[in-house]
Amino acid sequence: MPSPVGHSLAGVCGYILAQPHIPKRHRLSVLFASVFIANAPDLDMFAGILLRADPGIFHRQATHSLIVAILIGLLTALIARSVKLKEWNWLGFWTGGVYASHIFLDLMVADDSSPFGVQAFWPFTSDYFIFPLTIFGGFNYGGSGLFGFLFSLFTFQNLIFILQEIVILAPCIWLTWLWEKYRRKKKPI
Repeated sequence: MPSPVGHSLAGVCGYILAQPHIPKRHRLSVLFASVFIANAPDLDMFAGILLRADPGIFHRQATHSLIVAILIGLLTALIARSVKLKEWNWLGFWTGGVYASHIFLDLMVADDSSPFGVQAFWPFTSDYFIFPLTIFGGFNYGGSGLFGFLFSLFTFQNLIFILQEIVILAPCIWLTWLWEKYRRKKKPI
């Protein structure tokens, strides 16, 4: 799976798309929210850590489902609507999309451990899916317990994978920024 760095870069893309809709005083908190949402499917690893087992015991399952992304988007829209936010529907689409970015990145990983991929269509099927063309290396979240997990994040192999993610995703941030800049110029005043 991509590292938290790779998922955070996808969150930055999500933030750039949200920026025109967000008042300046809230932009920093929306940036942090976007990065958190883009990494949220990996919260399933904490269940394994809390059980003092393999952090990946529940990883890539239900939290990595596109249905969960849709539900999170709907829940966000309902909450935003109940507090009478003007752009509640846009906020729901945005949140679901940023969450789904995590799943799409995970589908493009050269997964080296069975089962390969993620349960993208859970609860309709427990099958794992992966794209035939993979562009990311398999970031290793190995180690047991909290300290084993944390130490595994800083191996040489994982640092190489992080650099690869930066090389691939930094141009995506730039292209997203250019797209938003172009859209704002085209928008009537």
